[in-house]
Amino acid sequence: NFDAAEILGRIAGLDVKRRNTQTEADSILASQNSIAKEIGQLMKEGKREEAEAAKGRVADLKESSKALESKMEEYTKELNELLVLLPNLP
Repeated sequence: NFDAAEILGRIAGLDVKRRNTQTEADSILASQNSIAKEIGQLMKEGKREEAEAAKGRVADLKESSKALESKMEEYTKELNELLVLLPNLP
């Protein structure tokens, strides 16, 4: 008899981590979009220095976003590896 309780527990934990990471990545993306609009407005107003500072913030957010994407890929890969260990339901 196959006891899948341990595998299911690990799957549930990984799924929570993946979802939390996705939420954080979505939040960062929303911030990037908001700042991008702000940059456009600052450029129209001729506030180049403030726009450049905002571009720096966007670059930092992009780095964070890349790290989160990498984490999500790891979680998804591990999830898939665990899912194939579960037997089919009769």
